[in-house]
Amino acid sequence: MAQTLLLRAPSNAVLTVELDPEPVVCTTATDARYAGAPGDGTYTLQMGSLGYQDIANEAILPATIVDRFVVDGREVRLAVGNEGVNATAALIDQWHEAMLVYTGPPPSRFHVYEAFSKFSFEDSPEGMAAIPRPGTGLQLMSEAVKIVVPDRGSLNAPGLGVGPSPSPSATPTGSAGPSPTVVPTSRPTIVPSFTGLPTRHGEVWRIEGQLPDRPGNGANTYIYIIGTPAGAAEVIFDAEPTVDDATLLGWLDTINLAWS
Repeated sequence: MAQTLLLRAPSNAVLTVELDPEPVVCTTATDARYAGAPGDGTYTLQMGSLGYQDIANEAILPATIVDRFVVDGREVRLAVGNEGVNATAALIDQWHEAMLVYTGPPPSRFHVYEAFSKFSFEDSPEGMAAIPRPGTGLQLMSEAVKIVVPDRGSLNAPGLGVGPSPSPSATPTGSAGPSPTVVPTSRPTIVPSFTGLPTRHGEVWRIEGQLPDRPGNGANTYIYIIGTPAGAAEVIFDAEPTVDDATLLGWLDTINLAWS
């Protein structure tokens, strides 16, 4: 029996993901970018399970929590980089937390409070939604759900109609094809316009050109696109896989995605 995940994106849309029962998914996260009127700037929110900011402060941007306060009844933690620049701010809820990343001089409490106050947050076991409040002028520009599976790799599934077009050209796995063009907004725009190789639930394409930091010509040296009638995802295998190419490519065949 396949493992099935229901993952809520920041827009409140839900992505259903079906994978092989093993290995079990170890990490899920989401992100979203919002923009207002010209000159108002943009906001990028990253959402993950409780402890998400702690991981970032330890492994990605070494930082220490310097302030705690409350926004709409939720604790907010401001962490500043150990060198006095860059910062993260996380709004903590019951199951997840939403994080803002600041580069340069750390923000004041007022600016962090103001940023989080522009959104209405709704947390659930499936994920955290972040809806711009009326009057802010903010609109969702893009969002994505990210999944990490041990001994396989990662999936990045853009929301419907908001995914970026792939910069390199794509080809069905093991064959050649023309460069992709824009696709209808009913499917994420990472999906090429030509037919890929069939999978159990849709199609698969391999992005032309190898990943620059991976030697050899194995399956893990390429980026793949999985497309189904109701979703799509970019798939990158582990840099140092513990299984053979046949196992990795066979895993691609099992992936099913559907937005609702």
